[in-house]
Amino acid sequence: MTDIILGGFIPPSIGTGTSLVNPQLGVKSLLAGTGVSFHVSSSTVTISLSGTNIGEDNTSSNAGSGTGIALAKIGVDLPFKSFIGLGTVSISTSADTLFFSGSAHTDIAFVSGLATQNATDITFLSGNYINGANNLASEGVFAAKTGNTLDFKGLVGAGGVAITSDLTSITISGNDQQSGYLNAYRTGTATEVLAINTYYSVPFESAPLSNGWTANSSGTAFTAGATALYRISYQAWASKTGGQNVTPEMRVVLDGTEIASSHTSEIISVSNKATKMDNSFVALVNSGEVLELKFLTSKLSTSFASPGFNASTSYTASISINKA
Repeated sequence: MTDIILGGFIPPSIGTGTSLVNPQLGVKSLLAGTGVSFHVSSSTVTISLSGTNIGEDNTSSNAGSGTGIALAKIGVDLPFKSFIGLGTVSISTSADTLFFSGSAHTDIAFVSGLATQNATDITFLSGNYINGANNLASEGVFAAKTGNTLDFKGLVGAGGVAITSDLTSITISGNDQQSGYLNAYRTGTATEVLAINTYYSVPFESAPLSNGWTANSSGTAFTAGATALYRISYQAWASKTGGQNVTPEMRVVLDGTEIASSHTSEIISVSNKATKMDNSFVALVNSGEVLELKFLTSKLSTSFASPGFNASTSYTASISINKA
């Protein structure tokens, strides 16, 4: 404890009443807490801080596996990346909310500073709407504080939303429906079936009309370039050359697994007559997954056939893929 006595001038009494001034003017003692010290001279008192235990030395970090928004600390400043909207994504802000707006029915809102969510990733899904008007119904980018580290959620793009990042900015891009498509077909004479009761990949032209999809050299498999919901439609013409009725089947597979609702079959009872087989459905396809159209029959007499008058130019099978 340090006693600090201030001597010298004693204020005089005013009036005729009892004096309130004590000739021995006393001052309370000062107690230095942790990290504080006093240095007393004849006329001054210097209060010094040791530099430790002064507030809290906070840092920030990125939680989750997505694109981070926290940057390195600069002095006492905790900087964060800004957001840029590209394509169909626009960004607006209010006092406490960032709004990410896409095409119709694709609105996403953030509220900064809320730590009510348990998940560490935010996923953008095309067609979903998260209302930003009510703060409690919005998704916050702040995850939690761990010790003296502020953790922020990572950003994950899906369903036609792409996220890229540089040193100072995060760019959220919306892909319109004109990108990410494929149209492939076969022309010419019949494509003979080489094995029965076995699914085999239908071969298409090796250079289909496409954007965001990649075909293999034989035209039997197509690799998706972006994760999205796609409408997949196919049709083929099959025939038989005599014998009993035959029921050929077709389906679409992703990485070898059949897509639900992609299967179709037809009973062919008339010989040498092209019978149409077709289907259309919506499926979520992830970037890098391989799509194939498969065909099966129980008779070697079954083949793809041209339905047109000119067998050299009419298609025998086709497939089209577009974002849903």
